Amino acid sequence: MICNAATETATDDAAIRAVVQRYATTLEGAFCSALTGAVDAGELDAVTDVAGWASKLTTTLFGLMVLIRSRVDPMLARESAAMAIRELREQAVGEGR
Repeated sequence: MICNAATETATDDAAIRAVVQRYATTLEGAFCSALTGAVDAGELDAVTDVAGWASKLTTTLFGLMVLIRSRVDPMLARESAAMAIRELREQAVGEGR
């Protein structure tokens, strides 16, 4: 539903745009909290750009929602998600180093 609101009505409706913005902000905050927890637990490198990653993951998720909603080749969404996961794993302590 948020995908539909973001792509169909938010461009013309300030109230819907505000709802989409709140969702994005909440999602980014949740990613930031999870990533901060992973850094604090020693699972991610201490120099991980938590805010940058939270933004990237939020944008990636929104993009994936649009791809899925558009019914494009599902492999595109899978490959994009897999790439984001691989990149994040490179930040993991002890992974690929």
